[in-house]
Amino acid sequence: MRPTETQIALARLDTSFIAEGSMPTAGTSAEFTELLCQRVSDLVKSHSEIYFEGIGVSLPGRVDSRTQKLVFAPNLKWRDLDLKTPLERTTGLPVELEKCGECVRAGGNLVGPLRRKRAEPDCRDGGRKASAWG
Repeated sequence: MRPTETQIALARLDTSFIAEGSMPTAGTSAEFTELLCQRVSDLVKSHSEIYFEGIGVSLPGRVDSRTQKLVFAPNLKWRDLDLKTPLERTTGLPVELEKCGECVRAGGNLVGPLRRKRAEPDCRDGGRKASAWG
């Protein structure tokens, strides 16, 4: 995962990508949240022909499953970050947050080991991937 770059992707339920890109990871959590909300909103609006069921965000560090907040991301030095509320407010879509490793495991269980590489989050160097699924 990369603390300097965030990957954003629009994926079908079969894990194939419709669109993907990246954005810089802003210095503060507030700056990052604002930029992420704008980029995800733009992505959803640019694909108005798709019915979106929700947004999934894969994060480095510890995520509280009850509050859906990033508790701590050591590579970013961010604590108690709420991405769920601003993303839901901006897009009008439900948002789920999960620790990166859990997303990889769930993706493998969902689509099987041979197809897993198509849309699994890259957890190696500290970055994160936000996916809007259609």
